[in-house]
Amino acid sequence: MAVAIARHTPLQRLINLVNPLVRGLIHSPLHGAVDDALIELHVTGRKTGRVYRIPVGYIHDGDHLLVVT
Repeated sequence: MAVAIARHTPLQRLINLVNPLVRGLIHSPLHGAVDDALIELHVTGRKTGRVYRIPVGYIHDGDHLLVVT
């Protein structure tokens, strides 16, 4: 029996509000005390050259690094 999986995408306004706060936390001295499984992913746009800074969570799984947005 197949199980249906529903995907939920948060509101863009919420993302725009929370991401700067999380990025600030990542670069603050409180980072290790709050959550040491957060990093900032930097991606450069192929056509525009714009740099996107995306806070993500990560976990080590053996030799692999799993990233959760």
